Amino acid sequence: MKKKSFALGYSYILESWIGWLMYGTLISGGLSTMVNYYSSETGVATGSLFSTNTMAGFVGVAATFVCMELVRKLGKRFTLTFGCLLASASCFILSVGHSLGAWILACCVIQFASQAFCFGPGNSLIAAWWPRKKGTVLGITTTGLVFAPLTTVMFMSNYSAAHGFPATMRIMALVFLVYALIHIVWIKENPESVGLLPDNTPITEAERSALAPVKECPYTTREILFSRASIFYVLGFGILNMATTGGAVASVPYFMEFGVDNSVALSYQGICNIAGIVGSVVLGIIDEKMGPKKATYICVASYLVGFLLMTIAQSPMIGVVGFAVHMFGGGAFANLVGSILISRFGRNGYDKAWKILYTMANTLRAFCYLAIAQVVAVLGSYHNVYLFWFICTAIALVCVFFMSQFHIRPSYCRKIVGDFN
Repeated sequence: MKKKSFALGYSYILESWIGWLMYGTLISGGLSTMVNYYSSETGVATGSLFSTNTMAGFVGVAATFVCMELVRKLGKRFTLTFGCLLASASCFILSVGHSLGAWILACCVIQFASQAFCFGPGNSLIAAWWPRKKGTVLGITTTGLVFAPLTTVMFMSNYSAAHGFPATMRIMALVFLVYALIHIVWIKENPESVGLLPDNTPITEAERSALAPVKECPYTTREILFSRASIFYVLGFGILNMATTGGAVASVPYFMEFGVDNSVALSYQGICNIAGIVGSVVLGIIDEKMGPKKATYICVASYLVGFLLMTIAQSPMIGVVGFAVHMFGGGAFANLVGSILISRFGRNGYDKAWKILYTMANTLRAFCYLAIAQVVAVLGSYHNVYLFWFICTAIALVCVFFMSQFHIRPSYCRKIVGDFN
């Protein structure tokens, strides 16, 4: 068995990074831009477009479970490729659609696609290839999420302004189609299947035994689901997921309340995302060195400070500072939500744990779009949206605090993959 593979193993870090970039393009930072341009093209109110994403969000919830079943039965390569094909189809729908119905259909497909080409299947690939270095690796790959406003979202905005939103979506559809075809020959299920080693480093016999791929998850559904830690994981990370997505989606209209146009608001968002890149890497290292729970505390603290500053801001610069502070933690959320489960359930238990626990947590995220629309409708300001996210984050902090360690893993496995502490 080879000791090193600097080509294939490291290429999956790039694959995961691109997946998060595309997620940020279609779901997180890019959604507000898509809403604005689709509204301009069709005349559908932005409030209606935002609120209908709640329906699409529930499709994403179902997709969390379905996609991990696809990983289990058909493999990571199939699921990641399928997700890219669905993303291509959704962009094509937006390029030809002119109604609220077309928007709802496209958003439902996007939500499903994002769970297939990113999140669970993408993290599963990292868990298979980098089980002992997942904190640092996920810290790097999830920077793709916060690079999106600086790159692809900016491209969508500028190209839509110059050539129209439909032309932009046709380009995006072609990009996803090509990327899907690349996956067919690129993705390998695990390093052992091609004669390589996890983490590109030699392993001891004890580590080889603990990390060896197995056909069945070593944990029962009852062991995964019925514990205090699981309950508080679902509540805490579900609420944080809602605040993370909602904080990004509402940022452009928030900045526009200060009197700037869409392009300036996007530039503010892009500048703040630099802090997200730094936070993702820094908290990824803290995760690996000190454990994911301590890294999560820092993440939540940055949310609280950032949302508070955004709520009380009377000038765009204070708002920018607040959003940057929030994004320091927000850039790391995507790696922490998966890293905790890899740490607790290991390489072989991650897929099943994600399928069960993140499906439940993702249910709360689906309400973020409705929450934005309702807060703005009732209180009349996007500043108040961030007050709402502040309150949600405070509740999530309590949930994270009450998480306890699992005691169902064998001691050798805890030693290898690390405890959640």
